[in-house]
Amino acid sequence: IEAVLAAGRDVVTDIDWQGTQQLDQSVGGDLVTVFILPPSVAALAARLRTRAQDSDAVVAQRMAKSAEEMSHWPEYEYVIINDDLAVSVEQAEAIVAAERLQRQRELPAAIPSPAEILKIAGRLRRVAQPGLEEHVKKLRAA
Repeated sequence: IEAVLAAGRDVVTDIDWQGTQQLDQSVGGDLVTVFILPPSVAALAARLRTRAQDSDAVVAQRMAKSAEEMSHWPEYEYVIINDDLAVSVEQAEAIVAAERLQRQRELPAAIPSPAEILKIAGRLRRVAQPGLEEHVKKLRAA
């Protein structure tokens, strides 16, 4: 990962909160964290079952761990509620685009126009978004 970052390329990974903490220690300021929440606990269970990759016992174990895993969302810079895959992908792309525009990062070869920046900013869902705390409370209560 460090070699790819040194070459000026982006790296997108799918790791748990512990892996995120380890990565933060190694790459520090070059890390952008995004936590993806399910729309509901029921939706998470249904998704795990319909993937048909795991046995019922494994799905039950993963569901038992899900509340503890989801409790780490406040440690992340961005949160996406994955209710619609296309929208979630668009939000993730917007986060990457916005992070590339950060002053402390190198300027991209082609700087987006103000209209493009506004379009990107409008798609972002920050941790401080209204309703996020309530959504997490509902997930925990389920």
